[in-house]
Amino acid sequence: MPRKNDLPPGPPPSRMYALKDGFWEETTVYQYTDGTQVVRKANKPASQPGPWAIPSLRKEIRYLQNAPSWFPPLLRSWDYRDDQGLHVGFEIPFYQDHQSAAQRVISGKSSQSEADTFQDNLAACLLHDLHTPQLNYAPLSNHFLKTLTSTCNQLGKLSIFRPIIHESHVIINGNPYPGLRALMEQALEVQLFARADQGPQVRLHGDLILENILIPKTYSANELILIDPVSVAGIDTGPALMDLVKYESYASGHLLAIRSEWLNAGPLKDGYRVLIDHEHDQLRTFRQINWRRRFREAYLTHHGPIDQPLYHLLDAYYALVMAVNTTGVQQWARVLLGLQSLHRALHAPAT
Repeated sequence: MPRKNDLPPGPPPSRMYALKDGFWEETTVYQYTDGTQVVRKANKPASQPGPWAIPSLRKEIRYLQNAPSWFPPLLRSWDYRDDQGLHVGFEIPFYQDHQSAAQRVISGKSSQSEADTFQDNLAACLLHDLHTPQLNYAPLSNHFLKTLTSTCNQLGKLSIFRPIIHESHVIINGNPYPGLRALMEQALEVQLFARADQGPQVRLHGDLILENILIPKTYSANELILIDPVSVAGIDTGPALMDLVKYESYASGHLLAIRSEWLNAGPLKDGYRVLIDHEHDQLRTFRQINWRRRFREAYLTHHGPIDQPLYHLLDAYYALVMAVNTTGVQQWARVLLGLQSLHRALHAPAT
């Protein structure tokens, strides 16, 4: 039975509005009668909240209790059960004068020099302060194997994805690939998943995308606040490459295009296609400004050469783990792109 970590939520706020409606949790701004504003993140009431919902929220609370100054302070948290069910959540300050770096980037108002300064400061924060070696950790190879196997099983039950999972070969964008199960078997044969346990394991952000980095609205690339640590699967320790892969997926415009459905993905008469509209007007800023180069250079200086097979494996993992939580063209894109990434992982030169 969960215990109360702190006081349960207080009196009703005088004003509130939703910030983010997540898969298993909701994030809301609460304003109390004294004018105080806080951000409250809490689980949604559900009989089956998902495999990682509650554990991930609890991990995020523990993370914020011991996080460096780049993160907001934890004001209070709660973890209790009553007649209405299980309640897990926490509050942090609401930074009214800040916006997400994603908002700044998408606005198209940044220069390359500002983008470079932003990346330099993110690197200083992440690589030097956050990515500290961890001695006590659970190896991630089994997690990746179990999660991707479970994804294959779930997708394989859907008639639209069954051929992609079970057929020996599929055609994507006119090119042949092994089916997803065949790729998984190859990955096991070459011990691809074991690469996740090799090398130093560090404290991660876990969900390092531009949406989870706050900057002042009166723009200053020197001031950063990191929010929403811990991955959707509850990962907060692992190879440093996990944060780089996640950051680059968004900083390239790739992940934003998938979420916004600026793409074409699905079945054809003979095979499948997945084509991201990189020329979309809303992605112009990612074509004009490089939001990745400086951060990657700093990563290479600090952590050394990139393990290319592991990079593509992590890219496949991020795509496929979310494929079961989406629908429509987004789901098609994640499945097909995840398969392609796993294929690249098996053929990329090892460092």
